[in-house]
Amino acid sequence: MSCWKPASSGTRDFRTTTETRTRRIRPRRPDSPEAVRGGTASDPSTSTDSVLQNLYHGFRVLPLVSKAIYIGLFVIVLLTILSPLTFLAGVVSIAVSTIVSVVRALNHRPWGRWAVIAAIAVLPTLAAGSIANTLYGIPFSGSNAQLSTEEQRYVNQVGEIQEAMKQRLDANARILNKYPSIPPLEREQVYDHYFSEVDLKKMAEEKVKVPPGCGEHYENWLEDMDKATATLYASVTLLDTTLTTKAPRDHTSSNELRRDTDTSFEESDQLLYKIRRQGCER
Repeated sequence: MSCWKPASSGTRDFRTTTETRTRRIRPRRPDSPEAVRGGTASDPSTSTDSVLQNLYHGFRVLPLVSKAIYIGLFVIVLLTILSPLTFLAGVVSIAVSTIVSVVRALNHRPWGRWAVIAAIAVLPTLAAGSIANTLYGIPFSGSNAQLSTEEQRYVNQVGEIQEAMKQRLDANARILNKYPSIPPLEREQVYDHYFSEVDLKKMAEEKVKVPPGCGEHYENWLEDMDKATATLYASVTLLDTTLTTKAPRDHTSSNELRRDTDTSFEESDQLLYKIRRQGCER
């Protein structure tokens, strides 16, 4: 005979209420799906982690050939961006392996492996040097182009005239910094630098022969010479003002012109250097 008795409705309601309350207050385990979903909503970094995990899992399921292609492309891009460092690393590798090969050969020890390393490192080093030269203008590899007679004359004339203008600007800056005790002879030099019979801008327009392909550089360079001439005139104006009014010097406008001129000349120097290496039309 069974002793089981059906529970009354009141007892069933009490048990149901108690179990529901227990489930509500039961703490979730850290590794449970509910906890993971809750952590994802509250932690912004979790979304980034999930994206990286998805990329990693997607990469793992790729075929071996696809993995090799992606890794190769990533390495090529990285070495291209870091081409100056790649070139230096290649040079160090070649130097070290060559020295080790010579030392081992002198000691009658096997040296062929190190010689192979040096030979293999030559090609990537030259490639990295060429890339660095192209991207960053760093002359790691490659020789200068063979300039024509016209191009060589143009480079020499522009370089000499620009250097003469820089010397005048530097001399004016040194003289004006001596205020209020500027010797009379040096005051005359400031005027002579601007009112000189040797007008550098006019000399450039009359004597410089522009070869084919260098017209753009020449036009930009003439603008730079105009800025330099304006800076010389500003020095004259500043000297006149300080000597006649005895007022404190205000170098603001003159310094701004000089900085602008220096920046322009630096850009011109970079273009001129490029012409020296590659020529006007290359």
